[in-house]
Amino acid sequence: MSLVREAEARVRLLALFGWALFGWSLSVASGCGSAAAAQETSGSCDRIQLPTHRLHACQYGLDNAITVLLDSGAREDSRAWAPVIDELQTFAHVIAYDRAGLGQSDPGPEPRTVSRMAEEMRALVDELAPTGRIILVGHSAGGWRVRRFAELYPDRVAGLLLLDSPHEDFEAFRLSTLTERERAERQRSLAASRMDLPRGVQLEYEGMADVGTELNGHLPDVPLVVVSAGVHGWVPEDRAEVHEEGWRRLQRELAGTSTGGRYVLAESSGHSVQRDNPALVVELIRGIAERAAR
Repeated sequence: MSLVREAEARVRLLALFGWALFGWSLSVASGCGSAAAAQETSGSCDRIQLPTHRLHACQYGLDNAITVLLDSGAREDSRAWAPVIDELQTFAHVIAYDRAGLGQSDPGPEPRTVSRMAEEMRALVDELAPTGRIILVGHSAGGWRVRRFAELYPDRVAGLLLLDSPHEDFEAFRLSTLTERERAERQRSLAASRMDLPRGVQLEYEGMADVGTELNGHLPDVPLVVVSAGVHGWVPEDRAEVHEEGWRRLQRELAGTSTGGRYVLAESSGHSVQRDNPALVVELIRGIAERAAR
């Protein structure tokens, strides 16, 4: 591979997989709160006091409807959900929030593990939707946090939607397909991509390094929909098909962790499914809400 093609491949790698465990799309490659995510949808927003810090959260929609909690991927805050808010609020009570250290939220206690963030999510839910079960929606690494919430607090969960959220075994599979040189280059590139990130994002990366040991795989028997993007642009290109097959295989395994699980392939969508195909995301959440109401 020429130096030019190596450089192009490195940029694509960083644009799609900003850390060794999960991806982030080109639209947020410049960091939190990018122009692509900066759309605003009117709602009732406040800084909610938790025992140790405050989280910025916005609420939309109907007070007497089922609650839908939205958790964004790495390097993103609540603005990532702007493309779906308007439609969701017509049939649900919607909560979109900034995790600790991101957006307008205070820094939170360290380490920023998946379990700690799930506990903070529960504290936020207790403030904004203290009764009833809720639908959890997680994009990318947000899928880990909503899965951990469901493991810890199954009685509060009405359903889950995971949007191109990595299986915790995918990175090990992917590394097994790379040469020693490619693995070393990957680690150097990923380390370089994190150097100038906001402190809150860096702490999340550090805290999620052991996510595979935090998730226990025991989800409640509720509707579960696992959406896989159809466009990833894996590198190296000569193993793109192998990586995509591995990704989809593990996504199907995720869907199989609940008897009510369903796998959906968003064929024309990139990693940020809620931006590329917001109508699909709204349709799937509506379907979960209808199943939960039966």
